[in-house]
Amino acid sequence: MEDVMTGRQVGTSPLTLTQLTQLVPALTVSAPHASRSDKYAFVPTLPVVKALGEVGFEPYAAQSAAVRDADREGFQKHLIRFRHSSNVAGSRGGVGELVMISSHDGRKSWQLYAGWFEFLCSNGLVVGDKAAELRIPHKGKQEEVLQLVQDGARDMVLYLAELAQRRQEWLETPCNYDNQLAFAKDVIKLRYDDSKHIPIEPTQLLVPRREAEMLRQSRHAMPRPRENVWSTLNVLQENAIQGGIVGRDSNGRIRTQKAIKSIDRGTQLNRDLWRVAERYAA
Repeated sequence: MEDVMTGRQVGTSPLTLTQLTQLVPALTVSAPHASRSDKYAFVPTLPVVKALGEVGFEPYAAQSAAVRDADREGFQKHLIRFRHSSNVAGSRGGVGELVMISSHDGRKSWQLYAGWFEFLCSNGLVVGDKAAELRIPHKGKQEEVLQLVQDGARDMVLYLAELAQRRQEWLETPCNYDNQLAFAKDVIKLRYDDSKHIPIEPTQLLVPRREAEMLRQSRHAMPRPRENVWSTLNVLQENAIQGGIVGRDSNGRIRTQKAIKSIDRGTQLNRDLWRVAERYAA
């Protein structure tokens, strides 16, 4: 399957060009995939990365889709997460990010989303707010595309500055156990696409992976997130995306749930989770 991600690096300092090129082969291509017609406006990824750098955004993490067909190597979907130089260290437990996705084989336009990186659990959230996204088709001249990217990135700086406040508000917004269970059931529907067979229970999604995320309670009780919207969102997001939960398949056999490694699937699920969290915060 082509959209399975390979190569991921998250650091406390920006990725060098060498590191980024190793993670994203698309930085080395100088023409679009052979399947594209003359109407396809090719804009290499490297100039876009440099254009974002000119407005203060530096790459901190990157991923590329694995390819089944060798002739698509370097043209596949890729995802790069940027942080603005004015706030690379973040605050209040995390940092806002600009998430960029594209490809050079006609399968993906330039897409920019607002994101958040939570330091405690290394979660890379993607905001589901329509006001925090920009899609740019592969049309027009290179300088026009680069200008649109830069303009969108400048607008995103203001939105990212508000995310720290949103995080604090959701930390202070109660989410009791009944609501956490309902939240988990919503996540399961999204994670398994309303499948007739659900291999895990909602309570399994609510088990934090770190003690710092746990509600203090009896040592005999099942661990669960602290009773606020932000903690609940992060525990559910990490469990849904990273997998590792043991369940049973439709034949009753024990199976460990796999991590989501598809760029499209991971991004969509992240954005859907954000929108569900907004409902509980309201």
